[in-house]
Amino acid sequence: MQALRLSKNLKGRDFVVGDIHGHFDLLQQFLDQVQFDTKADRLISVGDLIDRGPQSLLAAQFLSYDWFYAVRGNHETLMLDSLAEVPGIQDVWLQVGGNWSQFASTDELALLASMITELPWAIEIETDRGPVGIVHADVPAELSWTELFERISSGKMNDKELNTLIWSRNRYRQLSLSLLYPETEPTLPVEGAHRIYVGHSIVGDHQVFGNVVFLDTGAFSGGKLTIIDLATEEPIIINNEFNLQLDYIDTDLRGQGSY
Repeated sequence: MQALRLSKNLKGRDFVVGDIHGHFDLLQQFLDQVQFDTKADRLISVGDLIDRGPQSLLAAQFLSYDWFYAVRGNHETLMLDSLAEVPGIQDVWLQVGGNWSQFASTDELALLASMITELPWAIEIETDRGPVGIVHADVPAELSWTELFERISSGKMNDKELNTLIWSRNRYRQLSLSLLYPETEPTLPVEGAHRIYVGHSIVGDHQVFGNVVFLDTGAFSGGKLTIIDLATEEPIIINNEFNLQLDYIDTDLRGQGSY
């Protein structure tokens, strides 16, 4: 699947969740807290469901639910490349949080990989305010959301553009500069969408930069998972201070990390 468009939810609520990274206990706390209705509500993930947390295999369970949607993140891509024996990738994957796979069975990994393979690069959600876009890391600077979604849907994305979707920190670095130097010229919004939600780069609290919202608040490194209610655009914070895994800290606000 290249791209997925979700029609307006006329029955319930839509939520977007930041990087889960194997901490589905935090996600379950959220579902309980908001009394999530699995027959009406929808939950959309910005990717990186796996790695760095102890419950990565639960990604397969959540991906089987018809109310749960996700785009592919860089950690899902690392898993697929490692299992496909792309040279040099397995060592990298294990170093950045894929070591849980050493305790999983071949069948468990194969099932999860088959589900990840079907994940879209981008999701568009129809809302009362206009289209809302979901990608893992960033939107290529030269493309509007409409152009991006069309290119993905038609299979015309090149490798550089696909890498931007799951790896780029360019816009995040611009965000960091704007926070350090408030007089910096404001960024232009991504045209063609009301909001774009991304993860990948850790922020202390969710950050709105133009019309791009950064949602990775460090579920694996600080026990903080952020979810946005698309109707109110307000964050819901699940914070578990005992969920720390400091040996896996990736990057600070300067955005120097690679994974």
